[in-house]
Amino acid sequence: MPRAPAAAVALALAFACVRAPVPGPAGAPPPASPPVRFRAEDVPAQLHPALVRVEAAEKALRDQLAARMASELAAGGVVRALSVCQRDAPAFAAAVSAQTGVEVGRVAARPRHGAPPRAWMAPLLEELATRRAADVHAVVLDLGDRLALLRPIAVGAACLACHGSPDRVLPEVKIASDGGPTAYAEGDLRG
Repeated sequence: MPRAPAAAVALALAFACVRAPVPGPAGAPPPASPPVRFRAEDVPAQLHPALVRVEAAEKALRDQLAARMASELAAGGVVRALSVCQRDAPAFAAAVSAQTGVEVGRVAARPRHGAPPRAWMAPLLEELATRRAADVHAVVLDLGDRLALLRPIAVGAACLACHGSPDRVLPEVKIASDGGPTAYAEGDLRG
């Protein structure tokens, strides 16, 4: 997995979800069984158009957050950049969702700013909680009536200023972060 740029490391597991064609009889309810998981390269052909949409929406969110994070780090340092995670990310996610018709956002096993994981995400987050980001690949889930993409993001060196060892996080960051999750190491899965 290529290393994420330092500005993008504030993301966790980025997700995108869109209505997808449902194989089977028209109007049939989605299956009650657990979602079917795929790697992106293994998604059935009938789901490719939905996958293209979710990938584009997730990339749009990732790119906007990375650009804003880099800008804020350059302009005001870590404390100023922290506002990207707290304030800007939910607004960017809402804007990308409205523009694309694809629900996008960030999610983590350890709580962060924003809504808790959706029920269909929780088992996957629990399963991945102790793995290193390099050991996790993007996962595509067929939810029956929707297609979801969860893409891992690694904790990078820049993240450690806010999410690293609690004894190394600056006091002004602790105050500004409002007790955000810490004790991550570089390369951990932030989610």
